[in-house]
Amino acid sequence: MDYLEIVLRGYFNENNREHLEKYFFREFKKAEKEHYEAKEFFNGCLKVIEDFEMDINKRLNERKGMLSLELNEAKKGTLKYAENDNSKPIEQMHKETIKHCQQELAAISKDNFTVHLHSITSGRITHDLKYNEVVQIRDAILWASLKVTNYEAKKALQALQASQLQQTETKVKNKIPAKYYALYHLILIEMGIENDFERNENDQYKKSKIEAFARERHPKTSSQGFYRHFTGIDITNRLAIANSYGAGYKEKIIEISKNNSKVIIHLKDYPK
Repeated sequence: MDYLEIVLRGYFNENNREHLEKYFFREFKKAEKEHYEAKEFFNGCLKVIEDFEMDINKRLNERKGMLSLELNEAKKGTLKYAENDNSKPIEQMHKETIKHCQQELAAISKDNFTVHLHSITSGRITHDLKYNEVVQIRDAILWASLKVTNYEAKKALQALQASQLQQTETKVKNKIPAKYYALYHLILIEMGIENDFERNENDQYKKSKIEAFARERHPKTSSQGFYRHFTGIDITNRLAIANSYGAGYKEKIIEISKNNSKVIIHLKDYPK
């Protein structure tokens, strides 16, 4: 089976691209009639994506290696420049090279590279695929795969949907939103494990101190979100907390606590 053709036909057909998950599901149903199993079919499609990602990673690493080499040579003062490029003192040119290399190394990512389909398809497709497009195709394949698997796969699909919703709401690279970290810290205060933050003469919390605490203790979450939810939660109203946070909130608190037995026991007094 030509998995490369299946993947590219799905993405470069405008109608298929708008419904990419459904496209891969339909293609699997066709393959199923030819006695292909779901794992075999979807692994074949994902192998194409894996090759795309390997191509991007290779050129990313090559670029990083070239920049690192150029940076080291510039730092040692041994980097050579074109003979006709003598408009600036060599020391200044080295400094500019060091700055440029450091900036690019800090910013460079897979998003800076594309898959060159012209060579892969022997010129049949002249477009390039950006990394975010590769990810879009990969996710569509995974979603379609989950759609045709058993009950455990359906649970994984629900977890994926919940995770994506949390990421959209928090806009941070952390699978658990800041509000759960805020609730977790209030629970620790309630248990006497942590001390409450100091208040000013107007009985108000100092925002900068709470946000600084969040950045230090929970660096992967939003410090502003932590402060907003910490000051907005009434820890004495457990029913309101359960209704607001919804199903599964206890599991997130337990995960943040790294399965702390005291926290687990304390949460038994909270409604589901």
